[in-house]
Amino acid sequence: MPVTSTSDRLFAVLKGAGAAPVQPVRAAAAGTEGGAQPAPSQAQGPHVEAELITFRLSGFDPAEVRRPPGPFILEVENVSGVDLGTLRLESEQDAPQTPARPLAQARMQRERFNWTQTLELPPGSYILRRADDPAHVCRIVIAPR
Repeated sequence: MPVTSTSDRLFAVLKGAGAAPVQPVRAAAAGTEGGAQPAPSQAQGPHVEAELITFRLSGFDPAEVRRPPGPFILEVENVSGVDLGTLRLESEQDAPQTPARPLAQARMQRERFNWTQTLELPPGSYILRRADDPAHVCRIVIAPR
């Protein structure tokens, strides 16, 4: 069966790498590809959740993600059709500093539609943004332990 959606591609990559079972926590938005979720893996291992954030011409969707502490897979999908430049994940506490120290960053060109990274952030607030566009942000909030 061919892999067609971003979530399916992520699961295929993780399965091929022998990664722990992954449980998606965000379904594809209405009108986007996907919708059916893969069956949970029967393998034993640590539970890792995935957060899918989609960049559209109107900005990040969702605009805010709230999650419990612990490791998770962050996947950013670019469906805007434009070169996003550099995406940066920064602590919201560091955001007023110039320049803020990125916790993670990736270059997202038109040819590279997705960024996937496993993260384990301490409790707090974080900003995912385009380096050259402060108007488009996604806030990620990690709850206290």
